[in-house]
Amino acid sequence: MKPINVQDEIAIESAAPAIWNTLTDISSWARWTSLIKHAAAYGPIKAGTEFKFIASRWDFKGTIEAAEKERLFACRAGFLGLALVATWNLEAIENACRLTFSIEASGWMTRLFAGRIRGSLEDIVFGWLYAIKRRCERGADAGDATKPAARLTRHSRMNISHQNPLSSIFRLASRRKDEPDK
Repeated sequence: MKPINVQDEIAIESAAPAIWNTLTDISSWARWTSLIKHAAAYGPIKAGTEFKFIASRWDFKGTIEAAEKERLFACRAGFLGLALVATWNLEAIENACRLTFSIEASGWMTRLFAGRIRGSLEDIVFGWLYAIKRRCERGADAGDATKPAARLTRHSRMNISHQNPLSSIFRLASRRKDEPDK
């Protein structure tokens, strides 16, 4: 089965250095996005540096794949049959910067729960972009406590949490096979 790919972009009215610094300060991720509960990098921001983050009670171990200052940041992370590759591209546009975020998921979990994982990844990409925009445009105290109410995907009907979409992926993985898919 092919990997699941989700991509979106957002214009941020902030200078590229501010966006880059926010994005690559891994230990501060939990301060500005509710998707991450805790994160830490174990070295400088460069290819090969390892990091760890906790999302919805699950520990992810990752490695920075690329870090081209104010242009490209990519990392690989995984947990229990789910491998993620996340890539952020930063590009200057008129009076702002465009941040493109793509995430690719593969592994046995994507084969079993493709539809739900795609929906969760769509919400993760949207939530991440909105949170970094809010943080960079409004300052350090902005966080992402309020998200637009209009963000409803086809997966909203399936009871997937918009507060932390990763939680629905792992709830699915922890169910017994004989339990019905809600």
